[in-house]
Amino acid sequence: MKDILWRFEDMTPRQFGPGDVLIEEGLETGKLFVLKSGAVEIRRDGIPVTTIAEPGAVLGEMSALLDQPHTASVVATEPVEAYGLDNGLALLAERPALALHVAQLLAQRLETTTGLLDRLRAGAAGKKRDTSLFERLLGILTGHEARG
Repeated sequence: MKDILWRFEDMTPRQFGPGDVLIEEGLETGKLFVLKSGAVEIRRDGIPVTTIAEPGAVLGEMSALLDQPHTASVVATEPVEAYGLDNGLALLAERPALALHVAQLLAQRLETTTGLLDRLRAGAAGKKRDTSLFERLLGILTGHEARG
């Protein structure tokens, strides 16, 4: 992911201290951040989900792409430098390499998620109710089943 950072050499990174909130769950800001250094914690409903410390990681992309409120908060756990992009969707349109980077990131997440669900489905084999649930989830994730 680091390879994307050179594309922001024309920008000044923003500084955040431990406990500072980069993105607040539930708000619709359109902001994207690209992590230059440091570590952040992703929280949903105040519960830590994961920590991200990889330079070049993109934060807030789903909200910007879908034009909806952020589904999680992003909180600095140590000093952080991040490129703040106030109108993420417009910037993705202006910088195709960044848009491709985000698309690859989302594709990796989808592949990981569907692989996990597929393994869980295999473990639920023979349990009709569980198998049906996993089949539906996989269908939704891959676009082969209508939601609802």
